[in-house]
Amino acid sequence: SKAVGETTFDASGNRYFNVTDSYNNFHSINVIDAATGAIISTWNVSLSGIEYDSNSNRLVGSYWTGSIEVFASLNLSNGMISPIAALPGVSYKVQGVTTFDPVSNSYFNETDLGLCKINANTGAIINSYSVGKFMEIECIYSIPCNYTVSNPQPSHANVCPGDSAV
Repeated sequence: SKAVGETTFDASGNRYFNVTDSYNNFHSINVIDAATGAIISTWNVSLSGIEYDSNSNRLVGSYWTGSIEVFASLNLSNGMISPIAALPGVSYKVQGVTTFDPVSNSYFNETDLGLCKINANTGAIINSYSVGKFMEIECIYSIPCNYTVSNPQPSHANVCPGDSAV
């Protein structure tokens, strides 16, 4: 069985990651070839709240030691977990309510402190935001472009990256 929301994707490597079979704080993390659906590898680790860090080609997330939540990374070559930093004041997190922003190199996770923005290199909590519990979060990447706004002002349009808007 797949843990709800515990997925992430590596677009450059065309790999899909999902967490399954949670048992006693350990989870099976599958690495799946998105083109074929074949499982490339599986690791049984304590890391959850996984997100793909495209800047460092690794998974990031956290685990509970029994007394503190620890931000950590998983090496995609060997499946080894490396603790990055303790997350002081975090006593629980919401599974699957995470995202990663490669532009600011930040990991976001809903915790009892609110939505925490965490530096992916140091594990430092940059900020925490008070939000509703169990919300879906999404990072939106901006690509600067040159344009001129004329009158009347244009109406709003929502499009997917790479699509056109008029």
